[in-house]
Amino acid sequence: EQLDAYELGTKLTLFNGRMQLNPSLFYYDYKDKQLLTRTRDPIFGPLPILANAPKSEVLGAEIELQLNPVDPLFLSASVSYLDTEVKEFISGGSDGRAFDFAGLPFNYTSEWSYTLLASLTLPVSDALDLMVGADYSYRDGTNATLDQDPLFEISDYDLINARIGIQRRDGAWSITSWGRNLADEYYVTNVVAPTDSVARYTGMPETYGLSFTYNALP
Repeated sequence: EQLDAYELGTKLTLFNGRMQLNPSLFYYDYKDKQLLTRTRDPIFGPLPILANAPKSEVLGAEIELQLNPVDPLFLSASVSYLDTEVKEFISGGSDGRAFDFAGLPFNYTSEWSYTLLASLTLPVSDALDLMVGADYSYRDGTNATLDQDPLFEISDYDLINARIGIQRRDGAWSITSWGRNLADEYYVTNVVAPTDSVARYTGMPETYGLSFTYNALP
């Protein structure tokens, strides 16, 4: 596999360090990139294999923004865009038969994704801080097969997480209560065909927990 990568970006620190802006544009030119396809076995049927695509490319953009408007509050946001395309490649499709993938996007590659995060740290005593935070993330739909078989579609989804906790200001210990996937979103992370059926791996449902960390003091 050979990659020629071209990237243009900058890192800007603004407003006396209270804002950080990191935009970038990039182009990846692949030769013989390894992509997941299938080969037709006479006994077991279509089996997954990694095959080399002679030519493919990625055009993308990313932007990350971090804000510290007041000392206890931290905000961040990031957005990513990926335009992937196979330029030249013939291999096995989802049924294992020869398929021309030219013009199709990569499998397992979302076009859009973004994340929003907010956290607040407030002193509650001379030695303790209260921590409150939440984040939201979104991932665009994609497909588990390179030939974009509808049976293997992975739909878009978004997740909301939150947490609240207490920590020693010197970092000796912290205890945090957290919740993940608070909207109880049903989402799929992968689709496979182990035999003559199609199976979907799902993400965790609404989940709550308590975490404790301890660090030995210097």
